[in-house]
Amino acid sequence: GTDGQVLTSTGAGSPPAFEAVSGGADTSLSNLSAAGQELACQAWVNMNGDGTVSIRDSGGINGFSSVTDRTTGTYYASFTEAMANDDYAIAGSVVGSRTGPYYAFVGSVDYATTTTVVEWVTISYSGGVADMTHIHIIVFGA
Repeated sequence: GTDGQVLTSTGAGSPPAFEAVSGGADTSLSNLSAAGQELACQAWVNMNGDGTVSIRDSGGINGFSSVTDRTTGTYYASFTEAMANDDYAIAGSVVGSRTGPYYAFVGSVDYATTTTVVEWVTISYSGGVADMTHIHIIVFGA
């Protein structure tokens, strides 16, 4: 494609095509339909999960109103507004800890997700749950 074009789907079995965008791209979230909102990030957070838990920054359509340290390496966050359902997806990343190698990952928790709260654990390089200094969580869905 070239400048000012977008890649669009032409249906199953057909290759995608580039099309010109008239008037430029609208990058605001103000024009999302109800169906389109689930394509946008519902909530994201950059938080400190070690010591005193705190939100560095957050946002999204719903956003998070708070994060809570449940126990070592286990956290939950409350959505600012309830999600439409509990069938959303969560993904995350971490930037190491103060005392160990800088690789780890975010995993789901055995607790059921709800429309108001999402929970996760941070797993260290050694395989156990651990507090992490930089945790990044994103939520997509309805």
